[in-house]
Amino acid sequence: IATIDNFLPIAIESIKDQTFDGFICHLLMGELPDGELNKLKAIISNDERFVVHQLSLGGIAFALNYGINQSETQYIARMDGDDIALQTRLAEQVTYMEAHPNLVALSNWGEKFGDARGRIITPTSTAGIRATSLFVSPIVHASCIMRISILRKYQITYRPNCPLEDFDLWVRLSKIGDLAALP
Repeated sequence: IATIDNFLPIAIESIKDQTFDGFICHLLMGELPDGELNKLKAIISNDERFVVHQLSLGGIAFALNYGINQSETQYIARMDGDDIALQTRLAEQVTYMEAHPNLVALSNWGEKFGDARGRIITPTSTAGIRATSLFVSPIVHASCIMRISILRKYQITYRPNCPLEDFDLWVRLSKIGDLAALP
């Protein structure tokens, strides 16, 4: 995230309001001027679950890998600064992951808002996701949760020079375990 726009406060509030509270939210920011950093601190309002990282190196893959390396939890959930998470997103995803230890990653269906309205519906089963991956990215990246232990065990990272870093990640993860999506 490079600037504090109108969407970021809404995105952060949607994470603050999660029914699951055992999380740490790493906000991966570009270098912010002091005024923007103060705005961000006001939005977070001393909530210790939020940690701000200002990154001077560029690239989405670098930022995503940095976030994975900072995580000390069992799972890492992904979200963009212009997304909104339903209040039960993390609770439902963690519960599902716990009940399905063979899953390496899980996402949710999505809903576009603003000018690009519409639903993002993906296959929910591993077989459906693998078949769909022949044509399109089968996982909604901004709503995924992954097992940190799998990423570390198999040394899976986002590839810096890959233009479809999320798609590439799903293909590699699908060779290790199951992927699923919740409606």
